[in-house]
This record gives sequence, C-alpha cells and structure tokens, in this order.
Amino acid sequence: MALLALSALQDASGMFCAGLQMRLHERRVALWHGLGLPVPEVPGHTGYYEWLDLGRLAAAWSRPGAPFALDTTTVELLERLAHEHAVVILPGEGFGGARGTVRVSLANLPPAALARLGEAVRTIVMAAPS
Repeated sequence: MALLALSALQDASGMFCAGLQMRLHERRVALWHGLGLPVPEVPGHTGYYEWLDLGRLAAAWSRPGAPFALDTTTVELLERLAHEHAVVILPGEGFGGARGTVRVSLANLPPAALARLGEAVRTIVMAAPS
C-alpha cells in the first residue's frame, strides 16, 4: 500500500492513477456481472473494495428475506463458499461493516476471477436455507 501511495505521489501526469482506476473499475464491473446484477452507483466509491450485503443481494435475486436470518450465518455461507467453490472473502463485520455483509478486494484478482467469485456468491446465497 505504501508503494502504491508513493507511486501516486510521483505521478505528475496522472497516468498511473487513471490506469489504476480503470483497472479497478473493470474488476468491479466483472464482479457485478458475475453476480448477475447491474453495477450500483456509489458516490465517492474508491473502487478498491466492494461491500456486498448478502440480504440485499438475495432480495435482488427475488428471494425474500436475508439468507442468514434463520439457519445460516454469514460465516457459514463463507465457509461453504471456500469449501465448495475455492473462493475466500471476508465477513464485513471484521472491517466495521454491518452484519450480513462481506468485503471483496478488487486489488489483486483479474476480472475473470472476480466474475467467477460473483457467480459463486450467487450460487451459495441462493442455496442457503432461509
């Protein structure tokens, strides 16, 4: 992160930052494409992390109620995601997020991997007992 900050400070032309923002945007679009939903507009979004509210996603996929409200916790969903799809993301609560959210880093994965991650999240959430 420190090297990224130093690179940005030395980027007098703005080319480095513009390229980085473009790559992060492409990754964000790929994630939401994998989720099967339009990319939400979030004012001031940095594009470095994406917060997903699993209950809102379930509702957007026409599934009433949050999938973790009764029998399944966020951690249980994330454990299934890891075991069944080899995808690891973290509960949002560990980063100050609300219960039922997850945080996805857009920094290191290529767009195709983020699209696969989105597809896996959708599969796990839709299969969760409610």
